[in-house]
Amino acid sequence: MHEDVLAYIEFHIEQGPMLENAGRPLAVVEAIAAKVVWSLHFVGHANHAGTTPMNVRHVCLATAAEVDCTVERHAQTTSGLVATVGAIQANRRGNVIAGETRLSLDVVIRATRRETRR
Repeated sequence: MHEDVLAYIEFHIEQGPMLENAGRPLAVVEAIAAKVVWSLHFVGHANHAGTTPMNVRHVCLATAAEVDCTVERHAQTTSGLVATVGAIQANRRGNVIAGETRLSLDVVIRATRRETRR
């Protein structure tokens, strides 16, 4: 760093709503968030939707959707946790039960204490 530089300012526009809700025009960063990204792959059994009885289906898309909802509920109730299922892709056509589903899961732990992040 140059001797004539007093400070460095980096703007993060995504923090705007948080600052606005707190009634502050500016804030100081206290810590860096830990981010983890997972790619999850669910395997079911592709089959014709009209002729496959509900009780024998292996529907991986429904399982992926349950994971999405569980992630949302857990993040809503865990202080310092932000989590998002960014994308869900199901390999299926029209009236076919999906045989594979993939989703991306982004988890950001905003807790500054190591004990909280575990």
